[in-house]
Amino acid sequence: HVLIVSEYWVPDEHGGGERSAWQLARGLAAQGMSVTVMTSSSIRAPATEERDGVTIMRVLRTGSPTTMWGNFLRHVFFRRSTLRAVCAHCEKHPVDVIHLMNTSSIAFADVLRVRTLPGPAAWLACVCR
Repeated sequence: HVLIVSEYWVPDEHGGGERSAWQLARGLAAQGMSVTVMTSSSIRAPATEERDGVTIMRVLRTGSPTTMWGNFLRHVFFRRSTLRAVCAHCEKHPVDVIHLMNTSSIAFADVLRVRTLPGPAAWLACVCR
């Protein structure tokens, strides 16, 4: 089971990262892997959907990167909501690999790694110190 965490997802794209992650998720699902994407909620898409064999959960809180207020909201909400949602998901659905997309997702990798998650999860994230 692969969990991909991305701050934004289709239809709320803000760059090429979301498109790359979508291609990765679809490719892994096409090979028979269980793939879940966890991303920010959107008024333009359902909270949960299945698309091309990929489960998309729009449950994270963030703001828009295009405004100063939106960036403030991102700073306040995204890290905390992501940590809470990923831990809750992993307690119910054991995860083999957690792939963190975007610099906003990668920023909390160390915090998430030290939390007790059931099962050994491999991490695909670059964490610079």
